[in-house]
Amino acid sequence: MRGLIRAFTERDYGAIAALENRISPEYPETEENIRHCDLTREAKCHFERWVYEESGEIIAQAYCGNSEHSYHPRRFYLYVEVLQSARRAGIGTALYEKVMTEIGRRDPIQLESFTREDRQPAIDFLTSRGFKRAMREQESRLDLKTFAPETFRADLERVEREGIVIRSYRELWGDPDLHRKLYDLTMEVSADMPSTNEHTDRDFESYRERVFESSHLYPEVYMVALAGDEMIGVSSLNNPGDGVNLFTTITGVRSRARKRGIATALKVMSLRVAKQAKFAQVITWNEENNKGMLGINKRLGFRYSPAWITFQNVIDAKAVERINEEDTPENQQGSPQGDSGEMRR
Repeated sequence: MRGLIRAFTERDYGAIAALENRISPEYPETEENIRHCDLTREAKCHFERWVYEESGEIIAQAYCGNSEHSYHPRRFYLYVEVLQSARRAGIGTALYEKVMTEIGRRDPIQLESFTREDRQPAIDFLTSRGFKRAMREQESRLDLKTFAPETFRADLERVEREGIVIRSYRELWGDPDLHRKLYDLTMEVSADMPSTNEHTDRDFESYRERVFESSHLYPEVYMVALAGDEMIGVSSLNNPGDGVNLFTTITGVRSRARKRGIATALKVMSLRVAKQAKFAQVITWNEENNKGMLGINKRLGFRYSPAWITFQNVIDAKAVERINEEDTPENQQGSPQGDSGEMRR
């Protein structure tokens, strides 16, 4: 190693975005979005990032923090990524050891990381350090050129006959309580979605800022299903700004309104607008046993891509067991094995 590991600074945002786009160009990222996510992170959630710099260029990074979706102060996620041309030089190991030193000061009980299933060196890196597979999320992609919204006219008519109306975020903008209603809906359906750990609600204000003040928000494809004045379902796509891709951020329906075709209708409406806007593809992720959403997406024309694998390293098994006992299904807002929808975490 000829470079140095140092703490991330404000001036590094552009370099980090460039690094991520070089390593994973199929998931476009922007400096603005990384900065926005940092600024809207919940205060209770610890987060740190480090970079590896060589000859004035950032060629690797690592970060760690507490999850906002399943918060516990002693449970952390971590991620290390190194530019392809700089691998096998000990940089990833050095960054990992830096992260572990910092996390160690916070008495961790469990660690999580993730990688794509076709990235075997990353899988080997994690498993050799005690991480075990915890969840597989199937990635799927829809070529919007092949998507024929008219094929699903009957699905839209079905929900209309039941008195359910679908409106976009743009159309609902006049409601003074819009953000609170969408927050309540999202937290409820998110609690039922498959996850490695129990769900915890986000802080409302940080959630509002993260979602509704983001440059990635696409108001015309953020669809909401209403039964009278009640919001009962949601499906949204984020726009990373490359003019090509859209990412599914969430699809979910309240438990009492499921099995009525609402999720399908919501997605059809979003995809129809995306196609009209000339986007090329939509990408989504579903836990591999979430047969309901996988079936919906297959019917809409999504095709499988390499999946993402979440790995866990349990450091204090007794402490994790105590947490799990406290969060039994009767104490949770929902089941971690639910099939209510999809969410990009």
